[in-house]
Amino acid sequence: MPEGTKFCPVCGSSQVVNNGTQTAPGAVVGFILGLLGMCFVWFPLAGLPLSIIGVVISGKGKKKVEMNPSGYTGAGLLTAGQVLGIIGIIISAIYLVILLIGGALLGGSLSSFMDFSELFSNL
Repeated sequence: MPEGTKFCPVCGSSQVVNNGTQTAPGAVVGFILGLLGMCFVWFPLAGLPLSIIGVVISGKGKKKVEMNPSGYTGAGLLTAGQVLGIIGIIISAIYLVILLIGGALLGGSLSSFMDFSELFSNL
């Protein structure tokens, strides 16, 4: 078919034009890690690293998109991954501090720490 043809002359279906854009690097992975970090804020040993990695990957992807904005799609996923990751970092850090202080106040043993975390998670 000649270039610029919008419809197939035989079957009439519309033609997909590839304008050279691709999904931003790290967009999907950064978003998923940021989201998982938010889901695991109640377990800071998982939520905190997932959130941090999500923010880093999304940040690197945003830098590449800034260098060539017309060449990438998915910049919104990168922003969402960063926002979710930052929120996950903050909440996980606060929860971790609360658990550590609560564990120390209850005697510092692992069993008292777990009792406090169960009490806090039921609120």
